[in-house]
Amino acid sequence: MLDFKATRPGLKDITIDSFDAYWADFIGRPWTECLNSQTQLDILIDEAQILYSGADFFWQYVKKQQQAAICNFNVRMLLLSMYDDHPDATTATPVKFNEALGLDDLRLPRSEFDELVTNFTVINNIPITIPPAVCDVIFNMTMGHPGLVRHTLRLLWDKHRRDFSSTSAMLRYLTSSEYFRAVMDTRAFIWLDNLRSQMTKDDFVFL
Repeated sequence: MLDFKATRPGLKDITIDSFDAYWADFIGRPWTECLNSQTQLDILIDEAQILYSGADFFWQYVKKQQQAAICNFNVRMLLLSMYDDHPDATTATPVKFNEALGLDDLRLPRSEFDELVTNFTVINNIPITIPPAVCDVIFNMTMGHPGLVRHTLRLLWDKHRRDFSSTSAMLRYLTSSEYFRAVMDTRAFIWLDNLRSQMTKDDFVFL
C-alpha cells in the first residue's frame, strides 16, 4: 500500500510532470507508473482536498477508475479529505463518489471508544484508569469523533497527570472554558471558523 499526504512540502503548481516527480521522491515510484501497476496496489491519499483545484489530470484518472470497461482493476484508491467529497466545481471532469463515507460513518462506537482509551493509557505508559463517569462524558461530548477523543485524552492527561484520582476535578475541566478553547483550535471545528466568517450582526438575536 502506498500512503501519500497531499500536504507534504513542495507540492505546488500541480502538473502531471511535477506530480510524477513528487511521487518518485516521496514514494519511490512515479504516479503514472503506479497507475499502470500489473499487480494489486492500494493507494491511500490523505488530505485529498488539496487536489480539488488545479489537478484535473488526477480527477480524470479517478473518473477513469470508476468505469469498469477501462479501469485498472489492480489499482484501488482511498481518498481522505477534511471537507467535501468531490473536486472544485471548476474542475473539468467532475467526479461523484457512490461509496463516500462521512463523519457519521467514521465515529467510534462505544466499544471502539473504550478500546482507544485503554490503548491510549498503555501506549503512552500512563499507569492510571480513567474513571467511568469521565469516559461517559468524553464519549458523549465528542460523539465518538476519533480526533477529538484523542485530543481530549491528551488535554486531560496534561491537566491532571499529578492527580488522576479526582473525578469531579476532571469533570469540571471538561465543562470549562479552558477545555473549550483548547478543542476549538482543532480541525474538527474548522466549520465554526467558516460559519463565523459568513455571519453578520443581523444573524444574531440579542435578548
